[in-house]
Amino acid sequence: MQDDQRIAASNAVAWLKQDVLKASANLDLKMAISKKDRYGNMHDRYRQYYKGIPVEYGSYIVHSRSGNVRSANGEWYNIPEISVNPALSPSDAYQAACNYINAKSWLHEREDADNNELLILPVDGSFKLAYKCDVYAKEPFTRQWIYVDAITGSI
Repeated sequence: MQDDQRIAASNAVAWLKQDVLKASANLDLKMAISKKDRYGNMHDRYRQYYKGIPVEYGSYIVHSRSGNVRSANGEWYNIPEISVNPALSPSDAYQAACNYINAKSWLHEREDADNNELLILPVDGSFKLAYKCDVYAKEPFTRQWIYVDAITGSI
């Protein structure tokens, strides 16, 4: 953004997608959290989506004051064409995650309410459709986020 350029905070997403990130039509940003600090600055965090599926770690924060964007920063992924149709069901993915932990007893009631979230996961320069499973075991005591490939079922 040039010093003499003013971007209205209300146009921040369009500005980011078109001018800054050069996002394809399959990629989107959706508001996640908006906070105002004690100095009157707004900090709007947007989550990245690919064909309506959230992208793990993909987010951008727009910092604004008096209705104008001051700066923006975040982590963005340009995702090539990938399938968003899982071969595994959420329950099959969760079972694969539990099998991976191989616990003797569980604390399922303490797991995340949005367990088994379908998302796009960046992995070593590529992208996988995966389920993010919250697995909480009592014996041995552990709580882990396990990513299960939604196509192959691999961890």
